[in-house]
Amino acid sequence: MAALLIEAHGHETALVRAASCKSKRMDVPALMRAALETARADCWEGWALIRAAQSGNEAAVRLLLEWKAHAPQADCQDGRALVAAAGRGHETVVRLLLDWNDNAPRADCRDGQALVVAAEGGHEAVVRTLLQWRHHPPKADCQDGLALVVAAGAGHESVVRLLLDWGTNAPKADCQDGQALIEACWKGHAAIARLLLDWKEHAPRADCQDGIALVRAAGQGHEAVVRLLLERKEHAPRADCRGGEALFRAVAGGREALVRLLLELREHAPRADCRQGREAMAVAEKRGYEGTVELMKRSSSLRGGL
Repeated sequence: MAALLIEAHGHETALVRAASCKSKRMDVPALMRAALETARADCWEGWALIRAAQSGNEAAVRLLLEWKAHAPQADCQDGRALVAAAGRGHETVVRLLLDWNDNAPRADCRDGQALVVAAEGGHEAVVRTLLQWRHHPPKADCQDGLALVVAAGAGHESVVRLLLDWGTNAPKADCQDGQALIEACWKGHAAIARLLLDWKEHAPRADCQDGIALVRAAGQGHEAVVRLLLERKEHAPRADCRGGEALFRAVAGGREALVRLLLELREHAPRADCRQGREAMAVAEKRGYEGTVELMKRSSSLRGGL
């Protein structure tokens, strides 16, 4: 197998491909040793190490780092192997790299990118490992709270709570003008949206960024999220914010239940005589959404222009 791989791709490419292999039926270290007879272990700026880390193959990572000549540095490409392992949730590889004797990557390399990708993947153990690392741990609010934003968008409630509760440099719940809330609403994660809105400090406003959370939720048909936002006692978004864009998005997506909800609101219901309302009606008629067309025609809020 090793000879075929080398013959087909050359020694360096064969090394990287072997390091990337996830098959349990193949002896990956043996394939790598064969390729390393002529290929440098640090070829292509340590790309074999990066791919081995991404695959979670601890034996392959250790083989490369311990190779007798031209071993790749554990922090090659500014810690890219660490970031790759963290993003896939390979905690043992993360610890191996951080603990390496020579040229270990910093846990906060690339401005905390390992933390960000671990949070996005929902890898709570890796997130905690990085934040608790004894040397150069990343700040929980690195990159203006990006780890919180991506965790919220991906629906990882436990990671969101872990970051917000972190004792030092915790991200603000309203960082990036409420972007974590917006991402959670866009993807329909009502529990996370509620967690952020109810957070004890620096909670985002439900109408942040001129109500874009409402617009995104309506466009995706997330009725529970739309209700959550509109029913807030303070700073609830207006249903007609952004010229009635929430109605337009709901109509365009065929979300009849949401169209009904928006039109039947007592206050600030979107109107048909605004630009977005007229365009929404045209879309509904063109796409044959008969129930939606009838709703809009009957709505007392959408008077005129129909």
